[in-house]
Amino acid sequence: MELFDLTATEILMRLLLGLVIGFCIGLTGVGGGILAFPVITVLLKIDPIIAVGTTTLYAFLTNISATFQHLRLRSIDWKISAGYLAGAVPAAALSALWVSNQTLNPEFQHRLRFFIGCIVIFSIGLMLLTMLSKGLSKTGSPRFSPAGFIRATRGLRPILSVFIGSICGGLIGATSIGAGVLIVPTLLVFFGLSARRTVGSTIFIAFILASVTAAIYGFRGAQDLQTAAIMAVGSVGGTYLGSRLSNRLPNTLLQTLMIALVLASATLLFLGHRR
Repeated sequence: MELFDLTATEILMRLLLGLVIGFCIGLTGVGGGILAFPVITVLLKIDPIIAVGTTTLYAFLTNISATFQHLRLRSIDWKISAGYLAGAVPAAALSALWVSNQTLNPEFQHRLRFFIGCIVIFSIGLMLLTMLSKGLSKTGSPRFSPAGFIRATRGLRPILSVFIGSICGGLIGATSIGAGVLIVPTLLVFFGLSARRTVGSTIFIAFILASVTAAIYGFRGAQDLQTAAIMAVGSVGGTYLGSRLSNRLPNTLLQTLMIALVLASATLLFLGHRR
């Protein structure tokens, strides 16, 4: 039996993968891009550029309800988000246009997978930096406070938000990875937002960037619409279950699980790159 040009086995596999990724998102807060891209390229054997476009669409679909929820809760820092998006949207659009134009370049696709693996490793460093920053703030150490320095320097905060946003936007547009693991650490470390506003602002920024990049990759025909839609459906139940479990686990264990997931993602990418 076939549906949407996929067999029942292929549909079931995509639903299960969406369920697992959704569970991981709900449990640890790690974004879908960093988990979905390796799965789509290595396990579903979709070429890297199509996988980037598919992952951006998947991220857009899974962020719709979360974005409206945070709008309702008023947990978005509009000033930081506006500055971030002022730099991120043009950078994401330009990088998405460039990457989506390389669909007939197999050497570029091979290198793209390796580059994304490097971005994943870099994101682990940012996550460790975030944990270090939190630990020092709890001990009252005054030596490590980038957010305090930036806040005290007149005019630096808006400029830095645009600059950091452009870097993150370019990386996200080119790789589909980074909304959670790049934006969250920068908001915490450099802008000192509360956990509540960090999550809300990250989801809103990620939603806007995903809508822009998904539209560009879709216009270029560099998306697997069926895979993105089916995985998004599967992720609904997984996100709910993961969120329920996350409330029962200690924060240290969740942070360890988060880093372990990102390491597993990088390992899967590098193994696939060597084939």
